[in-house]
Amino acid sequence: MNGQDPPSDDAARETEQFDAAVAGVELVRVSLFFVAIVIWAILGFLFWIPMMCYAMVRFSTLVVYTTIVNADPISLGIHMDHSVRFYFQGFKNILRAMYHKPEPHTSDTATVAIELRVIVAHLVGTLLFWTAIIAPFVWWRYSR
Repeated sequence: MNGQDPPSDDAARETEQFDAAVAGVELVRVSLFFVAIVIWAILGFLFWIPMMCYAMVRFSTLVVYTTIVNADPISLGIHMDHSVRFYFQGFKNILRAMYHKPEPHTSDTATVAIELRVIVAHLVGTLLFWTAIIAPFVWWRYSR
């Protein structure tokens, strides 16, 4: 032949086992991806609605203010834009976190600065919002 040994049965079996292991890992990755998507679809929505309401109130108030003082309203859209993109950005972040290949010069460990104050503020605001929305219905339902 061409000087190369034909692949042995052991090598073929090892390749099949490796392929099965890779497929198993990918199955776990896809499963985790869909679980993360479902969790974000619920939690992200619960955070997004209060954020949008707050952004709309803030935006409207600042439009009135900039109109009264004749200020430049261009910067008002930044907060509104962030609020509008928040929910959809969560899905993009999940996709990027699960399937993005890091740059060669980056480390394997991700360093995300967790600002507990920001998380607690959003959590408290979200809980107050949904309590204010749901409490009147609960009171109405059980006050009869």
